[in-house]
Amino acid sequence: MQAWSAATVRLSKDTPRPLGVAHTRAPGQWPLRILFIGCGVAVGEGVLTHDLAVPGHLGRILAVGTARGVDIDVVVDPEMTPTTALAALSRIRVSHYDAIVVMLGAADAAQLTPVAAWSDDFRR
Repeated sequence: MQAWSAATVRLSKDTPRPLGVAHTRAPGQWPLRILFIGCGVAVGEGVLTHDLAVPGHLGRILAVGTARGVDIDVVVDPEMTPTTALAALSRIRVSHYDAIVVMLGAADAAQLTPVAAWSDDFRR
């Protein structure tokens, strides 16, 4: 697993990732404000915009399901852990959002973080 993880990290440095503003929008009235934070697939490896990554797909699905617009601010890092996510959240006014979507665990799984340690970090 560790060899696979190291190879994946090397390959991922050459993989395209979204550039520019970490935001995506699904058009519509009375937009929902969502904060999307995470690692792994949340980063959007393989695409050049967050519109084509998980946040963009989520926004479009929510817009159709709610008949409202959706504005999603994206805070992602391939190596984000619950601890670094908490640090990132401490710099954000979370009361500004209607919902927060959290996708964590991939970086910890790749580093073979023990489940008990990950659980403790996540609970914090």
